[in-house]
Amino acid sequence: MKEININTEEQKKLALEYSEKPEVLNELLNDLKIEVEFLGRQKHFESDTEEREVIKVNIERNGRKIDFNFGLSLKDSFNGAFTIGSQKELFSPLNDLLYSILCSCRAEFYCSKDFEDWAWEFGYDIDSRQAYKTWKSCLKQSAKLEKIFNESEMECLPC
Repeated sequence: MKEININTEEQKKLALEYSEKPEVLNELLNDLKIEVEFLGRQKHFESDTEEREVIKVNIERNGRKIDFNFGLSLKDSFNGAFTIGSQKELFSPLNDLLYSILCSCRAEFYCSKDFEDWAWEFGYDIDSRQAYKTWKSCLKQSAKLEKIFNESEMECLPC
C-alpha cells in the first residue's frame, strides 16, 4: 500500500500547540519525514479483545530510518472513519495523528533499563513472564527511537 505523509502543516498545528518548545519542535519536524501506511483492522496488543485500526509508522531523518506499528484507539477505529474510501480519505478525519504518534514516542523513549523499576512504575508483577515480555518490547521501541531522537529533542515533543 502507498504511504501517506502526515508531517504536514495541518497535522503540525496540534503538535506545536501542545509542545513546551514549539519553535524547537517545528525545526525538528522540518528535519523528519514521517509517513504512515494502513495495515487494516487487527489486534494490536496481546491483551486486545477487539480489533483496532493499525498503521505502520515510518520515520526518517538524515538517512536513519525506523518503523513501528501504531494501534489507533478503539474509539477512532470504530467511529466509521475507516470503513470505506481511499487512504487519503482514510486519515482525513484524524487531524491529531501526528500529535498522537509524537506523544507516544515521547512516552516510549523513557523506558527504564531495570525491569523491577519499570514494573513498579507501571504496576506490573515482577514475577510475570508477560510483564517481562512487555518490558523487553518497550526497550526495543526505546532503542529504535534513540536512532532518530536525542533526549533534549524528546523534551520538545508534545505530551
